[in-house]
Amino acid sequence: MYVANSGHNSVTVINGAAVSSEVQLWDSGAAYGIAVDETRDTVYVATVQSHRIVAIGWLNGQPDQFLSWASFQRGYNPNRAIPLRAIAVNPARGPVFDGGHLWATTSTGDGSEVNQALFIPKGWASRFHVPLPHNLDVQPTEGIAVDRVHNRVYFTSGVTPGTVTVIGDHDNICPDIAPASVTNSVDDEIGMEVYSVAEVVRSDVNEDGIIDIFDLVYVAARYDSADTTADLNEDGTVDIFDLVIVANHYDQRLPGVGE
Repeated sequence: MYVANSGHNSVTVINGAAVSSEVQLWDSGAAYGIAVDETRDTVYVATVQSHRIVAIGWLNGQPDQFLSWASFQRGYNPNRAIPLRAIAVNPARGPVFDGGHLWATTSTGDGSEVNQALFIPKGWASRFHVPLPHNLDVQPTEGIAVDRVHNRVYFTSGVTPGTVTVIGDHDNICPDIAPASVTNSVDDEIGMEVYSVAEVVRSDVNEDGIIDIFDLVYVAARYDSADTTADLNEDGTVDIFDLVIVANHYDQRLPGVGE
């Protein structure tokens, strides 16, 4: 069992009647919704404050480890954050390596610009996919249920009376929904940033906890060699692809490393 600790940026793992561990989410604040993809042994946590989905799973042979997060912004603008609350997963959709289909909600009650359901066609196994938003009634903060037999997703929202919105979930990543409820404005397209602990660890070639100019220089100095530390994509040669990996994580830090 996984329990979100909203005020402590963590998730408690309970095995039977005892606490097994506590997974630190570090700077991913206000954890709320949790969804378990039992097909891939991955747990997804929706966070309100940091507008992220955090992935927990196997790392270095250990279960229930902090793996990554994906943060979402409207209009590709970091000042237009999309806080997330309820979350669900349909693991049977899409190939195994795509990570299933994720569904999350964002609400104006949490500071979002629009009340919406966000359809994310690929989970962490494929480094997430940019969400496709669908408008909902007010306060879609609590309920998402996935019918895995008929591949439908149910969202609760509204005040008095309450409403339930039903969306079809299919492999072609085109949900069945009325066109009027889909946001098509270019200004409202959703941008995404992805952080991966494993990739940051690999990119931190000088092991000082932060990806910076020293890591770039380290890899560049070994360009066209077979140096295993600098060969981040493990293709046998240090080249532009390895430099790109470091550049993509520039200024990122390992969990727990201060600013």
